[in-house]
Amino acid sequence: MTTTKSLSVGDALRAYLGTKLNRPALVLRRPPPVKGVQWLFVAMGTRTPPQNHETRFIFLDSSHRAFRNLGLTAPTWFKDKKTALIRENDDSIAVVGECPPDLLIEFFKLYGIPH
Repeated sequence: MTTTKSLSVGDALRAYLGTKLNRPALVLRRPPPVKGVQWLFVAMGTRTPPQNHETRFIFLDSSHRAFRNLGLTAPTWFKDKKTALIRENDDSIAVVGECPPDLLIEFFKLYGIPH
């Protein structure tokens, strides 16, 4: 899917990230464009539970009120080390929802982003 509008911080996406098609992601920052290319800094969701050394994460399942807002379909972990940059015009991006403001603040804290 080609994105025609500017994406915003807090947009929930599905995209090709980290060798996975349709991976859930959340836009955390829109850095200034580089040579005319707009990049997005995103948190990548995973279905793989944290290992012993992975102690910082946000877990969302169907009992969490934001599960549907983020377009999730299975229990998902957002780990503090699982991030990526993706071009805003990447054809694999599909916007599936928006993160509630209070949860977005928790994501900012997890990833060390001033808010």
